[in-house]
Amino acid sequence: MPSVESFKEELERKVKPIKGVERIEWFGSIADEFKVGSSDLDLIIWGDISAEDKEKISGIIRELNYKHNLGLEEAPYQHPTPFFIDNAAKRLLYDLLVPKGGVRAFEGVRRIWKHHAPTYGQVWALEKKAEEKAPTLTKVVRRLYHELL
Repeated sequence: MPSVESFKEELERKVKPIKGVERIEWFGSIADEFKVGSSDLDLIIWGDISAEDKEKISGIIRELNYKHNLGLEEAPYQHPTPFFIDNAAKRLLYDLLVPKGGVRAFEGVRRIWKHHAPTYGQVWALEKKAEEKAPTLTKVVRRLYHELL
């Protein structure tokens, strides 16, 4: 049986002590009406967090997904999870979009993307396969990904 509240509590307990984490913010279905296997994970983590710790946080999300039976592996991967707000440009984008309902401003595009997006499970399997095939390159790409996003 899925336990969204337990997932959130454990994730916060594991992530808050990580250096640089200032705030954790839940939005979308995880804060409202989460549906196992179809809801994605809408999570914002604020702070100046190293690329290495961003990777660690992504791993915690995968681990806790399975522990708490959220079914993310079947859900569409619609955006980077979590969003990291760690620079002025991202803070400005957040200020412009989120308080004014901007998350839903792209609802039409979101609905289409949801039906065509890979699942979290597919993304995670691809990451694992890449890690096995080219571990050094994969680490560099992940670092760049977490530095840029």
